[in-house]
Amino acid sequence: MAGRRRASSPFNPLGSLVFTAGIAALGVVLYAITQLLTEPMPQRWLGSPPPLAEDTVGVPLDERIASVTQRLEKGPLRLGSPLVQPQGSGRMRYQHRRYELTLPEKDDRALRAALELARNQDAAVVVGIETTDVGLRGEIGIDGLLTHTIDAAWPVAPTPPSPRVALVIDDMGNDLLAARDLNSLPYPVALAVIPFRPFSSEVAQSTHARGREVLLHLPMEAQSGEEHGEMELLRVADHANQVVQVVDRSLAAVPHVVGVNNHMGSRFTEDPDRMRLVLERLRQRNLFFLDSLTTPRSAGRAVAQSLGVPYVARSVFLDDTVEPSAIAEQIQALLAAAKRDGSAIAIGHPYPETIAALRGFGEQAKAAGVEIVPLSQLVAR
Repeated sequence: MAGRRRASSPFNPLGSLVFTAGIAALGVVLYAITQLLTEPMPQRWLGSPPPLAEDTVGVPLDERIASVTQRLEKGPLRLGSPLVQPQGSGRMRYQHRRYELTLPEKDDRALRAALELARNQDAAVVVGIETTDVGLRGEIGIDGLLTHTIDAAWPVAPTPPSPRVALVIDDMGNDLLAARDLNSLPYPVALAVIPFRPFSSEVAQSTHARGREVLLHLPMEAQSGEEHGEMELLRVADHANQVVQVVDRSLAAVPHVVGVNNHMGSRFTEDPDRMRLVLERLRQRNLFFLDSLTTPRSAGRAVAQSLGVPYVARSVFLDDTVEPSAIAEQIQALLAAAKRDGSAIAIGHPYPETIAALRGFGEQAKAAGVEIVPLSQLVAR
């Protein structure tokens, strides 16, 4: 019986030691929490917290916070409406205000001036600044309570746009299989359709249905006089009414067009008066003009600018030489032109060699950091 009483005694030495250690640990935790709640982090505060001034004793905390808020919002920073968050518990309740803004430059002087003005030599107020990942954070504390926060971000320089390229395949309308292959490429390709060919309308319809852009590939007179069996051809010697009628009939023959580019045209595009007749019709239909630049003396740009017609010009021909190695070189020239000028436009033709080369072009452009976009995105308006 005596042995059992000693085992259950509250004065067991081991139990007393555990109890004492637990009380001590609890005291340490409570002291640390008290310090965190009442003392700001000294390394980021401007100056050290002075003792509580006698003239603030008895002044409600809300009034002191309101006074600091007024000085802060009238300061040199353009602060918008703050996010207000209730803080504290019991009798120690107050509202914390958080402001967000972008500084005009990477300089902390404006933030420091605003914080110093908000403090206004008030002995109960401390202010501080710390660096964040995006800028600065200003903080204001009253009696060790964090009452105001300003998250100020540095100005972000605009990211330069990626170089861009657009691809156009001319001479469409003779072959539905080539159109199918081109429309199945995993990036946008515009198809330029010659009017009055066996499948002109069908190619345009299927291309539009795939969400790709359709151009009217408008035949124009070449310096060589070749006509390549064109059913409708714009000639320099044509009467003005005849030019307009050919343009209108050609547009009617190819549905869903967003723009027009010239097929051949090394002679016709050099004539400003003839080009004015064509581009005036495009202006009335809100269409852009892609100048294939079959001659360096094309009047297309000057006439388009005078009429306010959206205009863009070819940068590279992909397949003047229909050989895989030559096409590969032109693809590299296209990517180089895009990096140099910011954008570039390539014109190719529905040759099997060209289509085969284009199947790998998406990965090549991605590796070069060049974006492939619809042609209309590169048109100057």
